[in-house]
Amino acid sequence: MATVKATSVLRGANAVKVLLGIILGVLVFGLFMNLFIQELTRAIAASKEQVSSTKERSLKVQSELIARKDRESSGSPDEEEPRSSKDKVEEMESDDEDEDENKAPNSNLRRQLPKCLIVGFTNCWTMTLAGLLSLNPRIVTAEREMRYFTLNFQKGSEWYRSMMPLSEPNQITVERTPNYITSNSALDRIHEFNSSMKIIALVRDPIMRLMSTYSLHTRRKPDKPIFEHWCGVHVKTRNVLRYIDYASALQNAMARFTRKNVLVLSKEDLEVKPHTVLRSMEEFLGLEPTFSKDDFVYNKEEGATCFKTSLARFPEIKEALVPELDNRTGCLGSSDTRRSHPNIDPEFLEKLLALVKIHNGRLFNLINKKFDWTRPDDL
Repeated sequence: MATVKATSVLRGANAVKVLLGIILGVLVFGLFMNLFIQELTRAIAASKEQVSSTKERSLKVQSELIARKDRESSGSPDEEEPRSSKDKVEEMESDDEDEDENKAPNSNLRRQLPKCLIVGFTNCWTMTLAGLLSLNPRIVTAEREMRYFTLNFQKGSEWYRSMMPLSEPNQITVERTPNYITSNSALDRIHEFNSSMKIIALVRDPIMRLMSTYSLHTRRKPDKPIFEHWCGVHVKTRNVLRYIDYASALQNAMARFTRKNVLVLSKEDLEVKPHTVLRSMEEFLGLEPTFSKDDFVYNKEEGATCFKTSLARFPEIKEALVPELDNRTGCLGSSDTRRSHPNIDPEFLEKLLALVKIHNGRLFNLINKKFDWTRPDDL
């Protein structure tokens, strides 16, 4: 009996030990699991923090890049290190000297931002003026209107540079877009881009410009309106003022740029004395003349000074001045390019001439120069 009791007590003690062992094991397991969960939680938190930090740095870098691009596009100087617009243009030129797309391989040729703009006016021979400028070996001109400061400004200065012709470091790049002069926002952007930009404007006899534009706009219309109706019946309509009022647009340009950086020429002078106009532009840009007086001859029939067709450079001249050059005479304003002008009602013409006289007077006072333009007896 005693043996049975001892055995029962022994079994009970073993059961207790087993139970205590199980409880201890569970407690130890729980402790390790708790530590494991804590470490896992800290690791997850650290990972999230690292991801957040990386994302924050990425967003910061993106913001800085966008801000830098905006500053370059708008032409605004850096706040920490103020710079002039001229310095910024020079910096943009030097920053990209080694970029393949802006340099010719194995050459010192590269694409340079313009330092001179032909800004206006439309239907005043600006393309011919650019062609005349391109005859100087120190000048390269863009092949077409870039319209950067009006329609393509959002594309940025590097797009603008990429559209320029390759040139040598000592050459000046010239771009031509005739409607810059009539856009205040374009003039603002040009000034922000380079406050030292050289500005050339070409004007034309307002009456002749108005009639030429009428002929150009209506030549393919079967039901072409008469000149007076196209103008808007009254002379003081927008369709008239936009072609005869040069002074307002030039005032806006001169309010932004110094007078010495704005040159105003006339289409009529370009037609009858191209050597004088070319020399004016060369002096304006600080360049030596590319032609001498001996390279020109006076043509009595045309009443104009013309290029000598015997010049070795005449093929180059023809290519630069197409379509306005007469290949036979070497004169600008070939008969093939002249359009007939419309008949104008005498009463309407009298009112038109009176209005033009007022705007011409404003222009001549502004530029301190007079052009020999239409008088009533000329029509």
